[in-house]
Amino acid sequence: MLTAKRFAIGFGIAIILPFLVHFGVATFAASPKWADYHPDNRVSCGSPEPEKAAQAKEQCRRDEQFVAAQKRFSHQEFNAAVPIGIVAMILGSVLALGGVGPGLLFGGILTAVYGYGSDWHYLSDGVRFYSLLSILALLVALAYFKIEQGARSNGKPTAASGG
Repeated sequence: MLTAKRFAIGFGIAIILPFLVHFGVATFAASPKWADYHPDNRVSCGSPEPEKAAQAKEQCRRDEQFVAAQKRFSHQEFNAAVPIGIVAMILGSVLALGGVGPGLLFGGILTAVYGYGSDWHYLSDGVRFYSLLSILALLVALAYFKIEQGARSNGKPTAASGG
């Protein structure tokens, strides 16, 4: 029964953390709303009708403003979620509190994934590659130095030792 409760706590932390980061960012930097930039959706950007050319030009300007605001917000989410996810992964690997450590570890992974997902199409390939490589290296280091070494020092068999 205790294992189920620990799993539930860990699962809850893992699911809540990415949402917490999203709404934390949205609290301090409002997410752009389509309707704020498009009060009149009857004219499309680049309308071929001459009498609607001015409206179409205005619509194109609003589209550009919306995309710029969306890009800023996505970048803010990335800048918040990835570092918070990394800190949560490190804390999760260190904390021995049943359910909380694994929850923070999984939550940190999900939060970092969420951060990348929010800004993925705006990041350059180099930033994607090197930052993902860094997180992979962090996870491997945490697995080896914190989890495996910690289990060895407690006298518990590990996957690396064949137990």
